[in-house]
Amino acid sequence: MFDRHTLELAMERYRVPNRKKPGISGKELAEKVGISEVTMSRIRRGNIKNPGESIRMKLEKSLGLEPGTLVTPGDAPAEKPVILSPDRRELMAAYDAADDMGRIAIRSYALGISQKHPRNEG
Repeated sequence: MFDRHTLELAMERYRVPNRKKPGISGKELAEKVGISEVTMSRIRRGNIKNPGESIRMKLEKSLGLEPGTLVTPGDAPAEKPVILSPDRRELMAAYDAADDMGRIAIRSYALGISQKHPRNEG
């Protein structure tokens, strides 16, 4: 499944040349990827749940992400919150010490853990 939250994080952190603040607009990213601004907006809002492998790969490449970064493990929706138990403090410490791309990788790993061991809801 497509991870639109990681997309948003990567867009916020992306460095546009000759711009002081990090971040890339949906319009700029849509132009880089070769899709319409409307399609980009629908992907970001979650109206398009799976934009397809071709678009996902273009988004990852345009943002300088590793292939597969915008894919959530398993079939659970990306919107499911990640809850780390106290014994995951090492993972949290690694996240705090990591650079932006490392944080994305750790977040993806943590999301996989939460999907394998969902919290009790009731």
